[in-house]
Amino acid sequence: MESARTGRSRLKNPRPNAAMHRVSPSGGGKVNNAVNEQKELARRLITVLRGDEFLLYEQQIVPLNEQAVERPFHEILLRFQEEETKLLPPGSFLPVLEECGLMPLVDRWVVASLAKRIELARLVRADWQVPRYSINLSAATVFDTHFREIVDRHVKSTPVPEETFCFELAWDCVAAHPAEVLKLAVRLRGFGCRLAVGAFAGGEQDFGLLKKLAPDFVKLSPVLTRNIDRSRADATRLNAIVQACTAHGIRSVAEQVENALLVPQLRSLGVHYVQGFGIKLPGPL
Repeated sequence: MESARTGRSRLKNPRPNAAMHRVSPSGGGKVNNAVNEQKELARRLITVLRGDEFLLYEQQIVPLNEQAVERPFHEILLRFQEEETKLLPPGSFLPVLEECGLMPLVDRWVVASLAKRIELARLVRADWQVPRYSINLSAATVFDTHFREIVDRHVKSTPVPEETFCFELAWDCVAAHPAEVLKLAVRLRGFGCRLAVGAFAGGEQDFGLLKKLAPDFVKLSPVLTRNIDRSRADATRLNAIVQACTAHGIRSVAEQVENALLVPQLRSLGVHYVQGFGIKLPGPL
């Protein structure tokens, strides 16, 4: 993303070769071709990042309490348009950005770009109800002190309601770096932001750390939800996890839901929100 000082990308030492450091050239021509393709993709991604050319998409997170009046809630997604009609999903390019050490810059870019979009939209429509936006953060960003400066600057300079920005970290990142995540959470909450954890599977040892972190939202791993219509044990386990979260003021989100027929049962089990291709497809911001 952009530099904490200037609001623009400053890629002094991009490392496109880093994405290929695990690939051995000993496998012959096919391996060499794959390496060259990865190098070329890394170079293109660096150019796109420098030129503010990534695309922001959004996917709605739908409340299951039909009686509640809720602020719209959307997750921000990143897309890369390789050609005029070819839109690449994140799984095809995020690993390259991670290998190149560029994910903290990407996360900064998302925050700054979203803040700019919100500011422009409110100039056009002053009565626009600003949604709450959930932004995924990479594990590397947990250690990026400049990211906190970026959030502070854009939250203060963008005339938006508190809690507009919600930052999401994968549970495996939280579990691997609890001390650093807790420090980051304190700073982000101090800026008026909300916190979510993703891919939570509800292991017995996880609840101690979850209660300590006290996120506003927990996104439930699809492992917990995909078979609830066929397995009473799975449904009972999901309900127990949701009730434990609710007891600590944590709202639950069933993510990656591909079957809309599960919605009534998810509601009956106490899940607060639902998200996935079976609910609402992502679209341009």
